[in-house]
Amino acid sequence: METTMFGFLGINKPPAMTSRSVVNVVQRLVKPHKVGHAGTLDPLATGVLIVAVGKATRLMQHVHTLPKTYRGTFQLGMRSDTEDIEGEIQTVEKARQPSRDELQAVVDDFQGTQSQQPPAFSALKIKGQRAYSIARQGKAVKLDPREITIHRIELKEYNFPFFTVDVQCSTGTYIRSLGRDIGDRLECGAIMTELERTAIGSLTVEQCSELDFVDRQSVQQASRNPLELLDNVETMAVTTAQIGELGFGREIELDAQQHGRLESHEVFAVNAQGRLVAILSPAKTDAVGMMRMRPIRVFDC
Repeated sequence: METTMFGFLGINKPPAMTSRSVVNVVQRLVKPHKVGHAGTLDPLATGVLIVAVGKATRLMQHVHTLPKTYRGTFQLGMRSDTEDIEGEIQTVEKARQPSRDELQAVVDDFQGTQSQQPPAFSALKIKGQRAYSIARQGKAVKLDPREITIHRIELKEYNFPFFTVDVQCSTGTYIRSLGRDIGDRLECGAIMTELERTAIGSLTVEQCSELDFVDRQSVQQASRNPLELLDNVETMAVTTAQIGELGFGREIELDAQQHGRLESHEVFAVNAQGRLVAILSPAKTDAVGMMRMRPIRVFDC
């Protein structure tokens, strides 16, 4: 008998394919189990795409908070309405050729927290409509700048007009917009020509499955315990009896002195095998030091 599918599957997304198309492939393989994904990649991009299988789809919001790592290649002396090679490209007349030292200084300056103007051709919504749908109609797109954080950025290669950077950043960062801003700072423009997401959290592209070789059995075998990836969450072990109570949606009691002060409003409860069984929220602590925990989400109990 097949066991319940539950976990995160890392896929190395091929080029010229939407993230939704990747999910559809996995969905056909694992029916009737639910499938979802976190961190949409543009068709141009390749690399790490996390596909959640079964009840792990309920954990997508936690994946979204993980840092993302990319390798992007850009061409100086060009501008595009989509900020990459897939849009309407314009050559910047008499574009200057920055030295490597100039480029290095500008790249280094983008590390840290900053405001970024999202691209018009993006999946962000404006009054319920995708920005790219408005842009494709030739209409002006008004998007507010958003705060992002570039945790790390490193210039890997420069051979004018092309340069390549490695970037680790917060969710919501647009790498093509980062290239646009670097080009603007250098007063010569830049468009993105290649993009690979090399990691989400601790999951690297080398650990991901190739879509062409994925079948139902390999999905089940390759799917990871969500807690392997969500290594920044607070966990606590619960007993078999407590798991039974959680399965009925009931609160459980824990010794506050034994477990100590909880640092989070959400605690991931695991069984003796380290498998995630529920997400709990502290309800209250009584006079004798017993802490009541309320189930927010219950998985297979």
